[in-house]
Formats: sequence, structure tokens, C-alpha cells
Amino acid sequence: MSKQEARRLRTMGYFISACRELIENEGIKGVSARKVAEKAGYSYATIYSYFKDMDTLIAYVILEYLNESAQCVKKAMEGIDDPLTALLASVSAYASYYCKYPDRFSMVFTQHDFNLSPENLPEEMAAALFFPEIARIHALYVSKILKPRVASVEKIELLSSVASSFLHGAISFFIYREPLKDTDKLITMIVSGYRHILEVSESSEAIPPPVLKDENKVWLL
Repeated sequence: MSKQEARRLRTMGYFISACRELIENEGIKGVSARKVAEKAGYSYATIYSYFKDMDTLIAYVILEYLNESAQCVKKAMEGIDDPLTALLASVSAYASYYCKYPDRFSMVFTQHDFNLSPENLPEEMAAALFFPEIARIHALYVSKILKPRVASVEKIELLSSVASSFLHGAISFFIYREPLKDTDKLITMIVSGYRHILEVSESSEAIPPPVLKDENKVWLL
């Protein structure tokens, strides 16, 4: 990596960190180019030398949240060979992450109306944002579970989509309708729902829900 590229990425990082801090302290409505630039230590016009617009900058913050949730999921799945057990560990960790940080769930899925398309973003970022790693992991493990008994690729993809929609709907209901009352109850419901959607017997090996010990550490089973 050239010095110029390293400097460019470092400066982008300053803006992304400043934007994230504003979002987490003041909400999305508290974010403006001037506030971000001031917090990052630059003039507001400099932002547009690195990001096409503020939506693009905010998208980088959302990508950080997606990547962090993916890291939690991967940590929860470490050392688990059985695809079903791994999938249930992953969705439990995913739900727990967003229940701990409900504002991040809102930011990623419900709060910000983006004017973005893959064509307007760097190729790698577009792929990561519109088909994030967590979605690829989910699809892979649903496929591993269903392939031995479901011949239709279309049906596997449909069931994966149904399961994902159920997961996000359950988290959303829990955050907005039953605010953070009982995360364990939510995880139990999600695991039961996944077994029903994937038609998996209750006799399959069960796992305890993962617990986030510290915000600077990843999920531990």
C-alpha cells in the first residue's frame, strides 16, 4: 500500500469514527457534514474529497455495525461442527448483539432512508453492504442443513429467506414492542422458530445461548 493510499484510508477512518460517535450520541438527526468535520478535525468540504455524500459516509458506519455483528456470529460458531448447532448459535449471537445495541439495529434496518445503489459505491463496499458476510453465513448453513433432504435449490433459498425474515421480525418486535424485557425468552423463541421453519426435530443437539461478557469482547458460549 502506498503512503498516499494509507493516508487516504486513515483520513476516511477519522470521518467514519466521528460520524459513528455522533450517531451513537445524538442519533442520526444529529449528524451533519459540519458536525462530522468539526469532530474529525477537518473542514466540512474535505468530507466530499473522500465520500460522495453523507449517505455514503453513513453507509460506512452501518458497514462497521454489520461487520461487528458478523464477528460476534463467527466467534459463537467456532469449534461447532454440526451445521444446525452452528446456525442456532449464530442466530442467537446475532439477536443478542442487536438486543444489546438496539439503536444499531434501528440504524442498520429501519431508521435511515438511503439514496444509495451498488453502482454508486466502491465494488467491495457495495457487495459487503448489500449482501453482507452475515447473510452469506446464514445462507450457507441453511443450505448445509437442508441439502440432504431438500432437492430444490429454490426451496432452500426460499426457506433461508423466510428464516431470515422471521429472525429480523422477532428482533424488531422485541426491541419496539417488548423493549429489552427478556433476551433469553427471545432467543428461545427464535431457536424454536428456526426448528419449525427448517423442520428440524427437537431431539437435535441443543446449545445454551451465548452471552456478551463485555462490549470489547466477542461472544463466548
